[in-house]
Amino acid sequence: MISSDKAAALALLRTAIAPARAVEVIQTDAHGHLARAYIGDVPVHLAAAVSGLGTRRARLDVLGPAVQWRLSFPDPATARPATLVRTDVDGERLFPTLYESAYRAAWRHLHACVTGGAASPYSLRDLADDLSLLHTSASPPPTPNTWSAR
Repeated sequence: MISSDKAAALALLRTAIAPARAVEVIQTDAHGHLARAYIGDVPVHLAAAVSGLGTRRARLDVLGPAVQWRLSFPDPATARPATLVRTDVDGERLFPTLYESAYRAAWRHLHACVTGGAASPYSLRDLADDLSLLHTSASPPPTPNTWSAR
């Protein structure tokens, strides 16, 4: 079964970093999912947990040997901003935030695409590619170490 949270995770990766490839769903049930993929030759781990506590949110952590980035998105129904934090040997730096809901930002971007010819960061073709990766990963791979969706 292809869930919207897995597709949203791939869309976030594609928009923030680059398209994922070779997605392998390791575990999925009513409590969440665990998957792995690659961006280029870099392994990526995707996880989601379902809980009756707290609010919906998403977070992208990029961990490198000298620099780490954390991009956090609050529940889209709120007008709380996403936060971007960079951590390195000098400490943490919180980047400036924009106070608008995800829905308002999406509508403003759609308006810019329609009226000003702005390019969309995530196209219907991108969605089709991500869904194809998830559809392929829904079937067990013939050999786990050679999994490839393309």
